[in-house]
Amino acid sequence: MKKGFLSTLMLAAVGFSANAQVPRMPFIEHFTQASCAPCASQNPALKVTLDNFGTANYVKVTHQTSWPGTDPMNTEYAAGPNDRRIYYGVTSVPDASLNGGTTDAPNTAVTTAKLNTVAGQTTPYEMELSQTWISLDTLKVDLVIRNTTAAAVAVADRLHLSMVENFIGFSSAPGSNGETEFYYVQRNMYNIATGASSTAGLTIGAIPANDSLTYSLTLTSLPTYIRDKSEISFAAYLQNQSTKAVHQAAKSMAGGIPGYLTVAATSASIASTDLCDANFTPAVNFANNGADPITSVDVQYTINGGTPVTQTYTPMTPIMQGQSASINFAAIVLPLGSSAVNYEVTDVNAGGLYAKSAVIIPTENYAKISATAVAAPLTEGFETSTLLAGTGYVTEFNQGIFITNGLTSNVFSGLDGTNYGYGAIGGFGRTNRSIRFRSYNIGSGNIGYVMMNKVDLTNNSEVTFDYAYSGYAGTDGAAIPAGGDKLDIEVSTDCGQTWSSSLWSRQGAGLQTTPSLSTTYTPADGDSSQWMTAVVDLSAYDNTNEVSVRLKFTSAYGNNIFVDNISIAQSLVGSTTAITPATANMTILPNPVSNYMTVQFTMEEMTEANVAIFNTLGQQVQQVANRTFEGQNNLNVNTTELASGVYFLNITSEKGTSTKRFVVEK
Repeated sequence: MKKGFLSTLMLAAVGFSANAQVPRMPFIEHFTQASCAPCASQNPALKVTLDNFGTANYVKVTHQTSWPGTDPMNTEYAAGPNDRRIYYGVTSVPDASLNGGTTDAPNTAVTTAKLNTVAGQTTPYEMELSQTWISLDTLKVDLVIRNTTAAAVAVADRLHLSMVENFIGFSSAPGSNGETEFYYVQRNMYNIATGASSTAGLTIGAIPANDSLTYSLTLTSLPTYIRDKSEISFAAYLQNQSTKAVHQAAKSMAGGIPGYLTVAATSASIASTDLCDANFTPAVNFANNGADPITSVDVQYTINGGTPVTQTYTPMTPIMQGQSASINFAAIVLPLGSSAVNYEVTDVNAGGLYAKSAVIIPTENYAKISATAVAAPLTEGFETSTLLAGTGYVTEFNQGIFITNGLTSNVFSGLDGTNYGYGAIGGFGRTNRSIRFRSYNIGSGNIGYVMMNKVDLTNNSEVTFDYAYSGYAGTDGAAIPAGGDKLDIEVSTDCGQTWSSSLWSRQGAGLQTTPSLSTTYTPADGDSSQWMTAVVDLSAYDNTNEVSVRLKFTSAYGNNIFVDNISIAQSLVGSTTAITPATANMTILPNPVSNYMTVQFTMEEMTEANVAIFNTLGQQVQQVANRTFEGQNNLNVNTTELASGVYFLNITSEKGTSTKRFVVEK
């Protein structure tokens, strides 16, 4: 199920002893995933709620699940998230539970009011959890559980201990939903009595009146996948295994590692917003937030994963606590197309240890086109573009650029259908490649662009493209609404500094070319019936130089949009008077055609006309007839010499031209 969430949260009603004295700590278990689109849209609101409630006032464990897509944190540690998912019966993400209550959408399960309600309850259990770094590789965890009442208590029979990484940051999204920041991610679960990794926890019995349980665990072998040891902390919670109610929780404080430096770094690069200006100056701001002086910093950057450019910065005087420095590289010119710039601090103080999470610099993405315009026509079918290594994705193409706004290539790029078993998914099923904007997996509001190179226009200009879209009908199969995923055409005459209002716009049901689905949409292999061609009038820009056209894709978390065969050229359609109406009375059968077709059209009066076939570049490729026509006409046309592709049949007289598009499939 794509969008369904579980039922509304019902907090488990738990009876406590009349003389319970200890406030109950709110405990949140959050189920999410790095490739889950609704997770990306809902998780930020949950973080705001918890930040406002106060970090010290709750305990949280985040379970990165194995579905719906790629998530390296789950790959590194899957046992704990999977066990807790099964325990609660979680079937979709995002999901959450508050103190063991029934799971629900995060911002339904966890609200300020519900957090306050839990914090206002009391429990007989008091917990103290602490951690101490003995050395860089040795960590000691201490836990005390007290019964604060005058009677034995046994309402909680299971003790769980989770190692969490308070913050994990990525320079670029590790999954497909665009998220780069993750909080309180569970990295392991332990039996605190034995030290063994265990999702089952420790079974505990009754605690006598005013008595306590004490545990101490020393870890000398930490998981190798921990990204930043300074972010490690622990969460302990007491749960009734049957009712699932969590009666108390506690957490330890991260940090305190001997010899760790406290530093931070952010990018400070200088780049023009002009998409035709590729001048670029890489730079990083580095700060010392700790007490130890910084005497050297090694920083490097890469562009599109190429050879690193490294600089060792040695200040004239040490960088003291609270001070910062700007580390500048030599100015360069970015390559045409898309550029992903990654920075990395590779060393501080010649081998000094430092907190990696504070120097994770997000990837900077730039897209540049040539400053020189080309003459129309400009066409792009994506078939000759180089695939991204190890994938079936096209991220660079000949006649323009993708502007992804952080969307990863598996959700917005050119797609080669043969690489993934889809077959011929190009326009009208003729070729293997097309653009895919994966709204089915992208949260609402995400926008991506395909911007064509600058072109000098002549007369009767237009942009044409093929598109396919089904819409998302939901599990009930209902028709999609008018609102929804959207595709627009916009124009700029200053290389993207400003853009026109939409010259062509289709949204939701208005964009639909094939019946809606409750599953992800991909055009059927070789099926021409699912495609339509858009023709957008650019005559307002006739005889204008340096015109840029872009396609704007907007997600409403619906279904996937496919686009192919983008062409900016002089229109083949002129005024029409003798042929009426311009295209409605002209029919081509069959269409698509293989070797032979029949053209039917009507002339109101005796007219001398030329009938010819043109390709998408406006070049005549076949003469059909040149004679006088009157009334109803039927022409048999041999197309055996035409290669597979899109063509236009023109009927031209001194009064005007009528055009009909057709497809040849061999």
